[in-house]
Amino acid sequence: MKLLQETQRMLTKYAISPKIILHQNFCVDEKVIDAVVAAAELKKTETVFEIGAGTGLLTKRLAEHAKKVIAVEKDERLAPLLHGLPKNVELLFADALQVLPARKDFNKIIANIPYQIAEPLLKILCTALQVERAVLMVPRKFAVHVAEHPFFSAFFDFKIVAEVPGEAFYPLPKVVSAILVVTQKKETEMDDSGFLARQLFLQKDKKLKNALREGLIAVAEKKGKKLSKKEAKKRVDELNLSEEVLEEQVGRVNLITVKEMVRKLVC
Repeated sequence: MKLLQETQRMLTKYAISPKIILHQNFCVDEKVIDAVVAAAELKKTETVFEIGAGTGLLTKRLAEHAKKVIAVEKDERLAPLLHGLPKNVELLFADALQVLPARKDFNKIIANIPYQIAEPLLKILCTALQVERAVLMVPRKFAVHVAEHPFFSAFFDFKIVAEVPGEAFYPLPKVVSAILVVTQKKETEMDDSGFLARQLFLQKDKKLKNALREGLIAVAEKKGKKLSKKEAKKRVDELNLSEEVLEEQVGRVNLITVKEMVRKLVC
């Protein structure tokens, strides 16, 4: 209750109303903040990238455990609440998804984000190899099903460490959240289907038929074998996909279709 009252008082003081369009639900539960910090497993030598500094409550806690915090907040109205942050905090008012690809000076990510941002964030993290660990507060439904995503499951291991009730936030959200820990999956830990899915994602701007062919060749090479382009094309042809689908960019292909293709090609 103390954090809730303090948050309400500060928002009232500066005449700030949480924006629904920005999905602003500020965490006001000390135990949840403790759980997020613990899940991050921060060291004093590490730099953490925080998406959504909000009122700064979590930012201050992160600063106590990390060498540096890069705190990114999209809503400049919250600037008065973020004055006086510790010296090891770099505060940016920007869209975190635009900042992330250009920054390589951090190894962990903390974020309290809605579904609309969660998927684009994971797409960025697929190629952000310096990120060892991400702790995301996301809708529970997303946290439960993300491990079934054909691309994300090829890059990451997912673990739900806690469910977070709506009462932990102000204002009260419409969904139950979860604390989701995301860690990089090593190529050596992947089976053929995961490796092929990863190859497809890394060629997401190519036509599906070309990406599938090159992906199959890469799978063979991984196993110390050789597969010619002709042989790879034959295997792709055996999927009996329409020319329309084969000509589509990988990133635009239905995920269920991707999952089924990968399953058939590596069985």
